[in-house]
Amino acid sequence: MSIAIVIPTFNRKNHLRKLLENLAQQVGVKEMYQIVVVVDGSTDGTTEMLSNEFPDTHVVNGTGQWFWTKSLNEGIKFAKSLGCKGVLHLNDDLTVPETYLSALEISVAAHPDTIIGSLCLTAEKHPRIFFAGVERINWCTTRRKHYFKTFSPYDESVHKGTRPSCELPGRGMYLPTSVIEKTGLLDEVRFPQYKSDTDLTLTAVERNIKVIIDYDLVLYNQVDLTGAGASFKKEPIVQFIRGFKGVHAHNSLICDWRFYKKHSKCFFIWSFMISNLRKVGTYFRVNLFS
Repeated sequence: MSIAIVIPTFNRKNHLRKLLENLAQQVGVKEMYQIVVVVDGSTDGTTEMLSNEFPDTHVVNGTGQWFWTKSLNEGIKFAKSLGCKGVLHLNDDLTVPETYLSALEISVAAHPDTIIGSLCLTAEKHPRIFFAGVERINWCTTRRKHYFKTFSPYDESVHKGTRPSCELPGRGMYLPTSVIEKTGLLDEVRFPQYKSDTDLTLTAVERNIKVIIDYDLVLYNQVDLTGAGASFKKEPIVQFIRGFKGVHAHNSLICDWRFYKKHSKCFFIWSFMISNLRKVGTYFRVNLFS
């Protein structure tokens, strides 16, 4: 049985081409891989590029209104129809080292029925940590105890092995089909664009499904391409404020409310308020004092 690599995309043809070229250059791979690109209404020639340059790639066409979560779900459904044993999700702006898939094979074999996350680094000459796993969450303060501080220097001799993680981002997340049967698909109704990946992994942990991060699975992330409104980005305050509006915004108040109500339980109103106050504080610290 093969592994499916599902890549949602929208109008980022050149980034997608680079990722697919990375995947074509993998070494030491023994598994079979099916690449599934979900094109959600792109108008930049993505579909033509895939047909001409990557004809073996499976293409699932969206309506232009699927957004991230439904696009990923439709890709997962297609992967299941191919009989794949698991699904690896990759963002279209990632850079994948040539040993990534061979490292994934080792990790999947060592950790059956486990959701496996990747170490995400910044795409810089001297990469820094972007995500390296969360040991636990204090729902009262909404603080995450990260194993390694975000944007701290990457050290290959230190960042190795595996650790349990109660949260994982979707980029570089491997989902076994056996786990999907237990958790269901990502929640595209409540979290159509952001938070559905975190929601899924938290749900898995709550159901005693093993979730880990493997530091041998290294990915490089274009942080500047993160959606507008992220508190850690330098950008105009108007853009940051827009990031709170609607269900597709980066810091959507509606989705935040749904998220904390589901996972924070009795603390959810307090968690919701504290979480958003912290985002405002982070924005001003990044944009005014750094």
